[in-house]
Amino acid sequence: MVGVCCGCIAQPASVQPRKTYNSLVGSLFAGEAIKTGDPLDSTLRRKIQKLQEYIQKNPGKIPKVSRRLMRRVRATLRAPGDNLGHVKVAVLALVHMLAMSADEESSYSASFFARELVTGPDAVVPLLLRDPHIEVRTLGAELLSAFTRVQPEAESRLDAIQALVPLTCRAARAALHAETADQKVARAASRRRAGDALALPNPLDLIARRAPAHVAALEAACLRCLCEVVSLAARNKVAPEHLEEMQAVALDNLRRTAAAEDAAAAAAAAAVPSAAGLVAASLAAAPAAGGDGGSARAGSAAGGGSAPGAGAGAGAAAPPGVVDPEFYSAMGVAHRLPPVCGAGDAAARLLQLLAGFVRDISTVYEVMGTFYRYMDGKQRWGEDRIVQAFMAALAGSGTRHEFPIYSSLLRHASSGALAPRDCAAVVSVTAQQARRLGAAHAMPALAAALQELPRVYSAQARAAADAAAEDAAGGGGGGGGGDGDGGDGSAAGGGGGAGAGADPLREAVLGLVCQLAAGVGAAAELSEALTLALRAAAEDARAGDPVAALMGADAAAAAASAWRAGGSAGGGEPPREALPGGVLPPSLVAAVLAACEAAPPALRWPLLRVPAHLLPTALNGLRTDKQAAALAGAVCAALLSPDPAVWESATLPDVAAADRLLRACLAGGAPRPATELALGRWLLHAAQDWGGRGGYAAAGGGDAVRAAAVMQVASAAVRQLAALPGGAGSALPQLPIAVGGAAGLSATPEGIVAALPAFPTDSAPACAAALAALEEQQPPLAWAQAARAALAAAPGLLAELGEQRLGEALDLPPAEEEPRLLVGAGPDGKQPFSDRVQHALAKRMMTLRRDLAHVSELMRDSIAPRPSETGGGPALAGPHAPAVAAGGGGWAAGGGGAAAADAGLLGALPEELGPAAGGDPFGAAALPSAAAWAADAAAPPPRGGKGAAAAAAGGLDAAGVEAVLRQANGAGDVRIGAAAGEPEPARAGW
Repeated sequence: MVGVCCGCIAQPASVQPRKTYNSLVGSLFAGEAIKTGDPLDSTLRRKIQKLQEYIQKNPGKIPKVSRRLMRRVRATLRAPGDNLGHVKVAVLALVHMLAMSADEESSYSASFFARELVTGPDAVVPLLLRDPHIEVRTLGAELLSAFTRVQPEAESRLDAIQALVPLTCRAARAALHAETADQKVARAASRRRAGDALALPNPLDLIARRAPAHVAALEAACLRCLCEVVSLAARNKVAPEHLEEMQAVALDNLRRTAAAEDAAAAAAAAAVPSAAGLVAASLAAAPAAGGDGGSARAGSAAGGGSAPGAGAGAGAAAPPGVVDPEFYSAMGVAHRLPPVCGAGDAAARLLQLLAGFVRDISTVYEVMGTFYRYMDGKQRWGEDRIVQAFMAALAGSGTRHEFPIYSSLLRHASSGALAPRDCAAVVSVTAQQARRLGAAHAMPALAAALQELPRVYSAQARAAADAAAEDAAGGGGGGGGGDGDGGDGSAAGGGGGAGAGADPLREAVLGLVCQLAAGVGAAAELSEALTLALRAAAEDARAGDPVAALMGADAAAAAASAWRAGGSAGGGEPPREALPGGVLPPSLVAAVLAACEAAPPALRWPLLRVPAHLLPTALNGLRTDKQAAALAGAVCAALLSPDPAVWESATLPDVAAADRLLRACLAGGAPRPATELALGRWLLHAAQDWGGRGGYAAAGGGDAVRAAAVMQVASAAVRQLAALPGGAGSALPQLPIAVGGAAGLSATPEGIVAALPAFPTDSAPACAAALAALEEQQPPLAWAQAARAALAAAPGLLAELGEQRLGEALDLPPAEEEPRLLVGAGPDGKQPFSDRVQHALAKRMMTLRRDLAHVSELMRDSIAPRPSETGGGPALAGPHAPAVAAGGGGWAAGGGGAAAADAGLLGALPEELGPAAGGDPFGAAALPSAAAWAADAAAPPPRGGKGAAAAAAGGLDAAGVEAVLRQANGAGDVRIGAAAGEPEPARAGW
């Protein structure tokens, strides 16, 4: 069988030609492995370049080449020893091939390496990132960042890459926490010595303790890798996954960098000797220094300790690095790979990239939510550098969603999960964000702050008070065992938690509100925001939260003051434009009145500060008489109250503002009877109350200085009432108090102004003397009696109310009932339709009363009718003579007697039907009968003959004539039943 050849039998491997890629890959690992910190020499570079040229010509061999490299890496990691340099060579070869795939003329793309690197079950990148060696993890992060950087847009492997982000973040956190490796190792060793066989030190901690330079390289590589992942997500226009973990890694790096800088600054400050220390050292060294030799020895000793350190720091070579930037530059691919930078720069860039995703509301809340969870986790809001770095990254990202960021911060501050100091820090950050808002967002931002922040302050104040109470209880129970210093420190800390937690928050809230109010342009927008704030304060007061109501009133007043100043609470720019119409907005006034009604008495003064701050822009006062009367009543309820609780929150400028408010209520030029009546009633009853309490000194809660200030404002109010057109005029007694400036107030043509920010406590004797002189000259009860008589005779009030109703209104205590007919108003400041109808009916009845009184006076003057009017009939047939023929409806022969009889009876009606006869505030109005028309020849005949027939039937007394008159005039006993709380009777003649 010699010469027989069988071609179906393959040749043995020993005689087959070796595959080229096997030769090229094997040549990379020939010889001794390099150190992980050593750079690649030129020989290895040429071999890597040849391998890349081979796959460029044979792209189909890329999977085989990458599998050979992956097997070499896996085999090396199974028995690491001293050959970890092979892993570095393999990774750098893959990085170079990936970088060349980005070339436009490249025959392959990065997707050719996807299975072996990230997507396959035996992918090399997860293997590297899980390795306990820090150098290997660094190489894994570097390989993943290169693979991410060169991803094509058409076939991106973003999902597979994002699946490796948790491993990258875990490696970065291990590097960030490697400074505690010594402590962890020591703790594990002590536990093992104590008998815990499972207490083994983490190998990563052991390695980190030996190689701090590799730890820094790992941290920087992981952060650069995360930056590339976020950039790839941005190129694909999708939000990155694992956002919270990436953000935490970046913020941790910033925290550690800030802590290192602070520690270095503190060490530098401690190393610089003070002037006193230098003087003391020179004085101590002077006796020992016998000459030049002593000085020389001292100098050499001082220099001996610092020279070695300085020399080591200056001449130390750069630490070896796993990442080799020189290799990228030599191979010409540095521009295609992520730039090599430090961990701090990479962390700042990562924050900016993450902030770039703030493009809509959902991503705003997602990015901000991860930041909040990180900061709240260990109460890190006090670390200002982190907060400022994150906010700077948001500002530098070019986002236009400034208001959603602001609202997110405001909502987080009101979440209730923050400590008082952290809450104040969040409010401060909110104020910084508010500076970036545009003019269109000023009003909604102010309205949101005025409604949310008072409740935040109330919740934090309660939490701080509870914490202080718990600390006090704990200190009281266990304070005896410790030393005195420790007990005092804990108590002080507890008290500081309540006070220091609330006061900074209050300052932050008021500062934010003033800043936002200064940016509001239109007065109508400010009025709307303040109205919403006062309504919220009223709701808080009704809900039993006076702290929130007080804070809401203070914040609204601060906002009004800052807006009026034109820039800040201190002022510096010209005043703003006037309010619409030059009047206080009716909705704002209604909100103030509702809050005053719902809030405790101690909150009246803070609530009244809001309209007081807006008075300079409301030159015409208030729009309607009804709201002016209601506001004047609210001011008088605070000013004239003798209750000390009302005066707890009052200041001297508040008393001066009360005078301005009362002047504004009476301003406008038009008659304001309702306001005049309300102010007069309050002054009358206040004087009566002061008389019962011991004189004018009872005003202002019993304090002499406050009482003198109140009497100054009351005296000015009396002068304004006397000067009103149609008012009491000179008949109204004055309250001349000669207190001068002892109470801290000074009178000007524009009104009373406060010369001091607080009540002067050193002028109490002078104020008491002035009050005593006023009481001697004008006792309160005597003044009240004379003032009531003057107000009851005021022409304007008489024309509006009538004598009977005016007297009843003046005698009624103002705290029990307000004349709703005159001062009632709806929430929008408009008079309800039912009130308008009722007011019209009341005015008609008052007109009829005046006419009836006038006719009665005329009939008293001339009881006997003229002959021309009687038609030649009998002069008088007696007091009860028949007026007309039975059943007749026209003029009759007995008309003169009827006229005389009706005149005599009508003269007696006021005694029987006057105020003493009934309690109806409107009175019973008897309409005139035939005698009324008998006084005028041109008058029409009376309406019907029922009354005449009844009168002709026989003699009637006064009550009978009253009934006859009512019947003859069609239910003439007209009552406005709605005001008395009863249904109105039917009218037959209407």
